Amino acid sequence: METDSFAPIVLFVYNRLAHTRATVEALQKNKEAAESELYIYSDGAKTESGREAIDEVRQYIRSIRGFKHLHIVEKENNQGLSESVITGVTEVLKQYDQVIVLEDDLITTSDFLEYMNQALAFYKDDLSIYSISGYTFPSPHLKEIKEDVFLYPRPASWGWASWKNRWEKSDWKMKDFKKFSENKSSIRSFLMGGEDMYMMLLKQQRGLIQSWAIRWAYTHFTHHAYSLYPTQSKVRSIGTDSSGTNLPSTKKYDTEIREGVLHFIPQLQPDYSLIFRLKDFYKPSLQRRFINWYKFGVYSWLKASK
Repeated sequence: METDSFAPIVLFVYNRLAHTRATVEALQKNKEAAESELYIYSDGAKTESGREAIDEVRQYIRSIRGFKHLHIVEKENNQGLSESVITGVTEVLKQYDQVIVLEDDLITTSDFLEYMNQALAFYKDDLSIYSISGYTFPSPHLKEIKEDVFLYPRPASWGWASWKNRWEKSDWKMKDFKKFSENKSSIRSFLMGGEDMYMMLLKQQRGLIQSWAIRWAYTHFTHHAYSLYPTQSKVRSIGTDSSGTNLPSTKKYDTEIREGVLHFIPQLQPDYSLIFRLKDFYKPSLQRRFINWYKFGVYSWLKASK
């Protein structure tokens, strides 16, 4: 098991050359890049017509320089993002104790790797923290936070890091879901990360979506754990332009990214009053709630009728 002070970076790419190039070029501006192993997982095409775009991405990633070593895993068949992330992160954590994870549509600050590596080292033994988030959602309540970092029960999927001994706690099949879904108190506690979370978990369990992120959030919940966030985001998504898998075109998640050394707090405790206010960012409108439940009912009926 390698315990290098610089965590390996795992990057998942698919068919968006311009997004991938922007992601890599931002990462290369980090001084720690030269000391970091970079693992790139390139997913296969869904159809024959999609191979050209994937080949363009693969030609580019083979030319990447500026990292300690470059490791590329090219999949012949399409796994989908969810399976790619679960498989790829698990494989890399067989060799390392910690990992930094990115997707192909994220712009990071030039001190992103410094923040991630320092946070991984600082909170390594704090088992109430299961992940380090690089992206911070643009809530107006962030200005209430006096410290540089805070805890939130919902992990971010846009630029994050974790440790082997946390990741391996995940039950990706969620065998205890039935018991959880019958406990209204547990559901209310899970919703502290956002009112959209239980619906996503239901869709995942019914096979209507494939999301590694909601299951990773469930792992945090079942182990009474949190994700560490910077009050000023180190990551900005450029994938909310309808080019990605899960999000339509939207400005909701746009945020400014800031460089600057962050001061970590030992034995950091969650501020539940703050968490309650922050979760409003993920509160869907009444119209959106109706649409979600309507679609869920229709999809469930169609699936059951097959």
